[in-house]
Amino acid sequence: MSRPKALEETGRRPVPERCAHAIFEGRVRRSPETPALVSGGRTLTYRELDRRANQLARFLRRLGVGPEVIAGVALERSFDMVTAVLGVLKAGGAYLPLDPGYPEDRLRYMIEDSGAKVLVTREATAARLLAGRTATTPAGPTVVCLDRDAGTVSLESGDPPEAAVSPGNLAYVIYTSGSTGRPKGVLVEHRGLANLAEAQMEAFGLGPADRILQFSSLSFDASVFELVMAWRSRGCLYLADSERVLAGPDLVRLLSENRITVVTIPPSGSGWPAAISVSRTLRPSASCRTPSPGGPGRGCTAPGTSFASARTTASSSTSGASTTR
Repeated sequence: MSRPKALEETGRRPVPERCAHAIFEGRVRRSPETPALVSGGRTLTYRELDRRANQLARFLRRLGVGPEVIAGVALERSFDMVTAVLGVLKAGGAYLPLDPGYPEDRLRYMIEDSGAKVLVTREATAARLLAGRTATTPAGPTVVCLDRDAGTVSLESGDPPEAAVSPGNLAYVIYTSGSTGRPKGVLVEHRGLANLAEAQMEAFGLGPADRILQFSSLSFDASVFELVMAWRSRGCLYLADSERVLAGPDLVRLLSENRITVVTIPPSGSGWPAAISVSRTLRPSASCRTPSPGGPGRGCTAPGTSFASARTTASSSTSGASTTR
């Protein structure tokens, strides 16, 4: 079936062919001084985040990052983590998400199996991953430590780099859990992320006023939902410590204090609906749904099959009612 005929039968309008970082850059042009990231009382505007990502992208370009080149990102939830993801994309490369909390053997396997040419991390994590290397160990990726190399990166221009990347190029490589054997890499193109962003806008009616919680580990595909959701809606992404996103009073306070409107959660977790419904300042405005990116990938199963996004609206209501189906 041809693409136009398929679109006609589904009633969906064509999704613009564009790269993931171009979605973010559209927001920078429209409202550069609005908040892009919030963490621990600190705020980074879209202009500031764009400048940081551009500087890192230019630095990565000097190291050979470009279209179809994979760069690992091993960083905790932080401004640096989002900057690194954007920096890799702006350099034209594909990012490989690596949760520093994973066992070293698993992280090393994903780095080696993916063929990552560069690893963006911090010195402490790099020391763990490179421990035990000898003269006979195969050469690994070039390591960029954002704490150690911050001064050098800051000397780069804050203007966007030139990268001949297209919607058909890789955007990221993510590994399965490995529950049935060795983890397997899944390759996702930029056009798939553009489709995902449009599906989220349609499903949740997102807009610039939305506040999105960055809940998921970078190594889970749900983290992709959260990033492109914020960029496409032109909303603000809130980063929280790992302890605060556990189901319970801390999560309730986090949602209420920051007036979070969108949170992506595992529906199988029995504590999540209760945690959200206990809040006296949040009222769900739509049922939990799991949109599909619906875009072409390279052997990619639709991300988000194990997570659902709850659309909530900050309110002064005291009912705290919660509806999911």
